[in-house]
Amino acid sequence: MKKLKENVFYESSTVASSSFDYKTNELIVEFNSGISYSFSNVTIEDYESFRDSDSIGKSFNQYIRQYGGLKIEENQNA
Repeated sequence: MKKLKENVFYESSTVASSSFDYKTNELIVEFNSGISYSFSNVTIEDYESFRDSDSIGKSFNQYIRQYGGLKIEENQNA
């Protein structure tokens, strides 16, 4: 069975977790600061290189930052 979505938690000083949707190629990265960003059209190769790296912060800059990313605003009415 093919994966549809994958959530990964990191032991990183910068990145807390990521969620990748294999169907839409959307990557959501949550930083240790609590702020999250959404990155669109991320290739599976770039995502997996980021996910599998020994240095998540460096690999974020190398593989993911180029996609721009939009800050995910918290719902103020929740």
